[in-house]
Amino acid sequence: MKKRILYISPHLDDVVLSCGSLLQEQTYKGYDLYVVTLFTRSNESAKAYYQHRKEDDVRAMKRFKARAIHLDFLDAPFRNYQYRNVSTILFHHHLPLHERKTLRELSKTLQNLLQNIFPHEVYIPLGIGGHIDHHMAFEWSQSLWNQSLKFYYYQDLPYAFIPHWDAIRLQKVGAILNEQVPVQKKGFLQVPFVQNYLDSEEDRLNTLMLYETELNAIHFNGTHRWEMNGMHFVQTSVQATDEKMEAIFCYSTEWPVLFGQKKDQVKEICQYEERYWTQV
Repeated sequence: MKKRILYISPHLDDVVLSCGSLLQEQTYKGYDLYVVTLFTRSNESAKAYYQHRKEDDVRAMKRFKARAIHLDFLDAPFRNYQYRNVSTILFHHHLPLHERKTLRELSKTLQNLLQNIFPHEVYIPLGIGGHIDHHMAFEWSQSLWNQSLKFYYYQDLPYAFIPHWDAIRLQKVGAILNEQVPVQKKGFLQVPFVQNYLDSEEDRLNTLMLYETELNAIHFNGTHRWEMNGMHFVQTSVQATDEKMEAIFCYSTEWPVLFGQKKDQVKEICQYEERYWTQV
């Protein structure tokens, strides 16, 4: 029997950006791969654009012989107008009350998928950067803690390129960090996806304020471990592959916004190793 692997992708590109090299490794091993994208629907004005993104995703998944499943929940900006720019859609480490209904509906749909696919392993975003849709996926993952199912959290890219955002998120979910590093407050606004999604001077100032607040809350103490609800997690990594880069280029509307217009920049970024955490 082939090993069945289920990936949870908040948006149409997140799994390839964060896990493309592991996907390729598992393709070589002949695993059955399923990539479930949660938030793939817009309002009528952006319908054609989202349809194009879905087609790009199907094309990318074919490179890994993976099955693309689109759940068609509303993407955050169309679900609630408050998610309109960088400072409002990111920095979420707790679920707002108004999102509980969406989480309940999402949980029901994903539970049915688990029963139908019956995967051996599930990969879920850690929620680095606090994007509300990534955090929603993380919230759902807590339903797996009391099951025998093997699950992994993956490092969200490109959000992990922001200095210290991985450490911030790990600490938010219970990690104790032992490696003291100089806190860098420069460079945040120079990242292409941040530049492209900022929509005003007010958004820029609010984003910097929220980021500095998170940086100032980082504490380094004790041994490096991550513990939640009595479970201990350890980190593993996967080296980058060229196939991941080619798969990223399938997302024709997204990679220039995320990384800039030059393909060489994507090649450089794709050398970044992928990181995963699983319970022990």
